Amino acid sequence: MKDWMKIIPEAELQTYERAGFQTDLAAGARPALVVVDVTYGGATLDAAIDEYPTACGPAAWEAMPRIAGLIDLFRHKRLPIVYTRSDLAGTPFAGKATKSKRTGPVAPGFNDFPPEIMPREGEWILEKTKASGSSRRR
Repeated sequence: MKDWMKIIPEAELQTYERAGFQTDLAAGARPALVVVDVTYGGATLDAAIDEYPTACGPAAWEAMPRIAGLIDLFRHKRLPIVYTRSDLAGTPFAGKATKSKRTGPVAPGFNDFPPEIMPREGEWILEKTKASGSSRRR
């Protein structure tokens, strides 16, 4: 079993296998961990969904120890980590998943990373314009 698989609960591994996702889990020659939009966001699921319809709410906090474990593993192995978050300062939102209902600035700290997963110096932060880690400015 690969190191990263050891931190995934057995029940989840069984679910992945039943769904057909457990066929080839090799990391490849140049693996990287992409931590997508794990920021404070809204305090509750209802508040977060009012602001961003695709928000996770409390489920994200339940996943935080597992995310932190993956980050620690990648840091230990000196593999790259990329964090994404919304570019709230200078870019309009685009696309269905990111149409914001807000009319003014977001609350302080809304787009900050929680301490458990805080990027370290040398780790990349991709500020993006839509609900995708592959967004580009035009």
